[in-house]
Amino acid sequence: MNLDIKPPRHCPYLGDLQGADGVRSYPSSRNVCHGRPSLKRGFFRAIMRPFTPVPAGWQAKFCLFAHAKCPHFQENQAASAPGLMQRNGEGLSPRPGEGKERKA
Repeated sequence: MNLDIKPPRHCPYLGDLQGADGVRSYPSSRNVCHGRPSLKRGFFRAIMRPFTPVPAGWQAKFCLFAHAKCPHFQENQAASAPGLMQRNGEGLSPRPGEGKERKA
């Protein structure tokens, strides 16, 4: 009998304000996305935050159960893997602008 119970896999960018260790396994206003910085506008200035608040519906749809389908997760994965092949209509090819030789 296999008693190996695994917790649900949530997005690696999901966490609380302190980092990924404080993530709640349910949609919560305390969960934030550390994969997307955001701009918080104050009265006199704007402050760049290293996270973005995530609505509960978005968490339920992507962050907690299907993060591989999340557009923000996909953007981060693509940005962290330069030269990654992308699928086009005729198969796999380098991303636009990559792999082309420059003419002198």
